[in-house]
Amino acid sequence: MRRNLALTVAPITHEEFVMVPAVAKKLRQATQTIVSRGAYVNPDGVDMSIASQQRQSLAQQRVYDASRQIDAIGGRYTQAQTYVYNQTTLTIARERVRQGYRVAILHFANPGWSKRSSAGRATQEESLMRSSSLPYCMDAVSVPASAPFYDDTVIVTPQVPVFREHAGDLLEAPWQSEMVHAIAVDVYAVRQHMPEREAEIPQVMLQRAQRVLQAAATTRANVLVLGAWGCGRAGHDPAVMAAIWQVAITQTKVRMFGIIDFAVADIKATQPTFSSFYRRLHQQQFELI
Repeated sequence: MRRNLALTVAPITHEEFVMVPAVAKKLRQATQTIVSRGAYVNPDGVDMSIASQQRQSLAQQRVYDASRQIDAIGGRYTQAQTYVYNQTTLTIARERVRQGYRVAILHFANPGWSKRSSAGRATQEESLMRSSSLPYCMDAVSVPASAPFYDDTVIVTPQVPVFREHAGDLLEAPWQSEMVHAIAVDVYAVRQHMPEREAEIPQVMLQRAQRVLQAAATTRANVLVLGAWGCGRAGHDPAVMAAIWQVAITQTKVRMFGIIDFAVADIKATQPTFSSFYRRLHQQQFELI
């Protein structure tokens, strides 16, 4: 029996997760300045350079378009343990980094979507964009947007510097994470414009989730942080998406990750999204051979 590797973290509150739009916009602009300069001044007044890290991340960035097969990668784990937390991706990833793990994060949107997003949205992807060098790396990528299904393109950006907490405070020193980018089907748009294809969505998302796992396995990470992919404004049913992740992990059998965390920041009173993921995926053990 494997030991319990769960983190001890308090659930995030509405006040902690939601940022005043004007403040979020100001932070996003400040982040653009930081990544353009390649440095920031930490709380102790020390100039922290991230320029070389950014350049390396961009130079090693890989785009797996929908027609490109992602080669299988070997790994050392025979089992993966999954955990679910009502917290931000940044918080969970940083806790694992503090434990000494190498972490990969799913960033829920593709580059085109990220450029169009508004800085005031209370989303995990916006939190990552204003807290790291992702804008520096994503501005260099162009992916055609074929809404509402989009496609199976997955992008891997290695060792992205992260220099803020979710709340916006600059860190004493940056930490680095692998970033994997993929966009979910827009369920609301499918229902509005092509309802005859709604039944295709679960299979499309399963195939896309498998590609996310395969792409993440090409990194140096041994912990993967996923989330309630598409369960916000894209309109996916949390219970269905949790089941899709379960099937994807079971079928793909990626052996690079001993731990797969789900950061599901749910600030609704009844926590429906978090509850769906928790019931299906918390402290589950997956055989990988």
